[in-house]
Amino acid sequence: MKKLMLIIVFILLSNLTFSQDKEEQYPLATIYPHQIYGHTINHFFLDLKGRENKISTRQEAKLFFQNEDMDGIRINIHGEKKKPAHPESGVVDSTYYTTMLQSIRNAKAARGDKPFYVFASKKLDGKTSFPSWVKDNNGIIPEKYVELLMDYLKFMKEKNINVDYLGIDNETNFNEGNITPEKFNEIVNLLREKCENNNITFPKIVGPDRYEPMGERSDCWIKLFMDAGYGDQLDIYGTHYYPNHRYYDKLTYELGLIGDRPFWSTELHWDSASNTGSAYNSAEQAICTLWDQTDNGLNAFMWWGNGLGYICQEFSAPIHGSQPCKMEDFDGESTTEYGKLQTRSFINGNTLEIYVINNNSRIINSAPFKVDSATISGDVTATQFTENGSESGYTNTIKPVTNNVFLYKIDANSFIHFTVPLTFE
Repeated sequence: MKKLMLIIVFILLSNLTFSQDKEEQYPLATIYPHQIYGHTINHFFLDLKGRENKISTRQEAKLFFQNEDMDGIRINIHGEKKKPAHPESGVVDSTYYTTMLQSIRNAKAARGDKPFYVFASKKLDGKTSFPSWVKDNNGIIPEKYVELLMDYLKFMKEKNINVDYLGIDNETNFNEGNITPEKFNEIVNLLREKCENNNITFPKIVGPDRYEPMGERSDCWIKLFMDAGYGDQLDIYGTHYYPNHRYYDKLTYELGLIGDRPFWSTELHWDSASNTGSAYNSAEQAICTLWDQTDNGLNAFMWWGNGLGYICQEFSAPIHGSQPCKMEDFDGESTTEYGKLQTRSFINGNTLEIYVINNNSRIINSAPFKVDSATISGDVTATQFTENGSESGYTNTIKPVTNNVFLYKIDANSFIHFTVPLTFE
């Protein structure tokens, strides 16, 4: 019986073709769950900085913090001109934080006994991001800005909210703070001392949170910071990395400077269809941009906007707690050329998550997926999204054709997520 099954699989694979070109053969796609790389993706946060009322009810919070198992939240430190929550030292206008505080309470309640983390980050408002009393013509005055940060941390503690992670700057290329490596170092030193004196747990510091990595240039912020010996002042390297400027070499250059610090994508971006030509183009670009980072040791991520919500959810939530593993497909592992077959895989214990993007008109009948050096121990679950299909996708189960191969029809303009149970040899 086993021999007959192998013969059937061989016949299927040998006759596998593209629907548009009956002559071109499609080779096997292979996943190597033993060949892990990058890092475990430890955190998946909800970003509330652009919409503080996103989880204004307990039910809304459950969608993210129970159903999707998000374990943290990114929130605003106000004080910008539009929301002057810190009009002077020692004063916090709590009305500007009312909505945000309710969202945090809802998120905490939804998590229940599970770990929950708060990442506070300075709100960007162009050249009016900081109140006048904390700055001069050269940008922020470290001593004054620390007073604002302490007011914020005290206020949050009074509301029974612990700030676990702190971003003291945000897209410095657009604000007026001019937080140089020297100022950053001074701010952290002063803040640590004030936290100790006020019995406030000192948060882990995230930075520099630039709009994009700078790469190998003389004024590269993170290089100047590390070369000056300030490395102990930065717990987590955080950066923004947008699809419309996937400066891969700049990203990997900066990651080469940070040692063993965690790497967080603190503002993943999902562009609008008006900028990319279609919602599915936006989805492909956003997800490939995420994979640039998971390929290079990403530890945590949070989306700034999520475009096609169901696809974003399907391609994000299952990789929380997983680690990338090697996958080969017929047109190469690179995802820089849009419209190719884009694939990645992630392993979490005995569960393999496989992702396929086929954002073109090609249809691939009975595409084979082979798992190397492991046994598929049950049915494979497939969730597929197509432009003419349901917004929430279509899910079905697949019987493997051998102990390590399953077949699936890949439709045109499709996004597919497979969940595969494994037993390792």
